[in-house]
Amino acid sequence: MMGNYGGDSTHNGSSGTSAAINVTPGQLDNTSTTVVCAPASINIGETSACTVTVTDIGSNPTSATGTVTFTLDAGTTGGSLSSGTCNLTTPVVPGQPPSSCFVTFLGSSAAGIATVSASYDGDATHNTSSSIAATITVTSVIPPLTVDFSFSPSSPTVGQSVSFISSVSGGTAPYTYAWDFGDGSTSAAVNPSHTYSTAGSFTVELAVTDSSSPMLSQSAPHTVIVSPVTGQKDFTISARPTSITLVGESPLCEGASTLCDLARSVSPRNGLLTVYCRQGATQLMPGATVKIRCFVEPEINPDSQTTFTVTIIGRFGALGSTGFLSHSVTITVTVTHAPTPSDDNTGDPPSSPLTASTGTSSTGATIAVGGLVVASGTLAESRGQAHGHRHAYGHGGHHHSDSA
Repeated sequence: MMGNYGGDSTHNGSSGTSAAINVTPGQLDNTSTTVVCAPASINIGETSACTVTVTDIGSNPTSATGTVTFTLDAGTTGGSLSSGTCNLTTPVVPGQPPSSCFVTFLGSSAAGIATVSASYDGDATHNTSSSIAATITVTSVIPPLTVDFSFSPSSPTVGQSVSFISSVSGGTAPYTYAWDFGDGSTSAAVNPSHTYSTAGSFTVELAVTDSSSPMLSQSAPHTVIVSPVTGQKDFTISARPTSITLVGESPLCEGASTLCDLARSVSPRNGLLTVYCRQGATQLMPGATVKIRCFVEPEINPDSQTTFTVTIIGRFGALGSTGFLSHSVTITVTVTHAPTPSDDNTGDPPSSPLTASTGTSSTGATIAVGGLVVASGTLAESRGQAHGHRHAYGHGGHHHSDSA
């Protein structure tokens, strides 16, 4: 820089020598940038807020202004950012650090891991800086498995085909189907059809298993009421009592094939209970009622009380024919432990079947309204295997009750 004097009325002008002025740029404050994404673990379809904070780390810190740029690092899967940049907002106390802003990360339709980084672009008084990456884990949630079905017609008759339509959602396809039509028939089809050969009420159950790991399973029951063909005769069946308690087979009867036997021809015989009915078949007139007595004999002496379920089935018509009808009644049989006889009586056979400490019970099935009816017994144990002695025919005592 140089100055010149122009002079005045009494002075001559003159020129000065040059003077140099050095101007040094101001020092920019360094900054620190961090990014935090919360929550750090989300499900598909959920969001996470990625907040960046820029802090002046100089000796006299001031609030940073300007723009922050977000980047999804290479290899990122599982989602995307709502925006690639955000502008730093004014702190709660103006002029005081730090400054911050955020963008939203949205979990996509696939599971994966997202790595988010942020870079501050700097301003007139602050240097640029970059963050350490933040990680977001996106997981896939399997929706609950739901199962249901419909059937048509809603009120089928004997011999009429019934169509079943499954309705399955959630879980992971493909699915495995298991149908139980309630009459002993099954199917693995998605939408099966079934024909009932007997009238009655049937509980149909659909069980579905998906392909998840671990697998999910769900089932749905519905009742199908099958009516007889118009004009076809029908009947009802009931029993009295429906619950009986018997003492197990007496140790005195072990090996006694004559004194302890109430009946020599019985069916079925499975080593647990013997069930047989008298008479096995009867002819009914419309509106009539008959009684059939069914006997239940314990063939075991369980260590602890054991419960069985006996089902008495009545059938009308030729088995397997279109007009075949079937109804049943269930009886609960409880067998208790028979104590070992005293030493004084050991080895002595009972004086008669009625005097032994064990019992046989009978229950009658009352069947009303016409046709040929055959009553038979089926057996299912509802507890674990009973312990104790067994033999083919033995029991020691007799108790009966009639049905109504």
